[in-house]
Amino acid sequence: MQNLTELIASFFDKAFWQQFVTMVAGLVVGIPVALWINRLQVRAEKHKERELESERRRTLLEALVDRISFNQAFIRDAETKFEKIVILENVDLGILDATATLKYELLDDFELCKKLDDLRFHLTQVHCKLDLLLRMYFDGSIHCGQVTIGDKSVPMYIHLRGELLAPLRNHFATVLGICDDVLPVLKKGAAANVQGG
Repeated sequence: MQNLTELIASFFDKAFWQQFVTMVAGLVVGIPVALWINRLQVRAEKHKERELESERRRTLLEALVDRISFNQAFIRDAETKFEKIVILENVDLGILDATATLKYELLDDFELCKKLDDLRFHLTQVHCKLDLLLRMYFDGSIHCGQVTIGDKSVPMYIHLRGELLAPLRNHFATVLGICDDVLPVLKKGAAANVQGG
C-alpha cells in the first residue's frame, strides 16, 4: 500500500500540477480567443461577399440601363422610319439574353425581373420581324411573286410587308411602355447601389 501511495504521490507531484494548471488555463483562454478570431474571420468574409454581390448588382443594373436605353432610342427612331424605309440595324439583345437568369439571383424585385423578361420577349419579336423585313427586301424572288386578295393582285413583297407592319407597330408600343416602366426603377437601383455599396 505504501508503494501505491508513493507511486500516486510521485505521479501527482509539483510538475504534474504545473502542467495541469497550464493546460486548463490554456483551454480556458485559448478556446474563447479561437472562437472570437473565427467569428471575426467569418464577419470579414461575409462583408467581402456582400461587397462583391453589391458590385455585381451595380454592374448588372448599369448594363441593363445602358442597353435598354439604347433599345428604347432605337425603337423610337425606327418607329418613325420603318414604314417608309428598310432598317438595316436591329435591337440589341445581348445583355438581356446574357443576364436572363442572373437578374433573378441579384435583383430582389421579382416583378421587375418579370417585366425584363417580357421586354426581352418583345424585343426578340421586334428583332425577328425587322430581320425578316430586311431579308424580304433583299430577296429577289419575293419581289417577283403576286398574291391575289379577293379579285385584286398585289405584289407578294407589299402584301407580306403589310402583314408584318401591324404586329411590329404593336411590339414597338409594348417595348416603349415597358422601357418607360423599368428604366426609372433600374436607374434608382443603380444609384442606390452606388451610394449604399
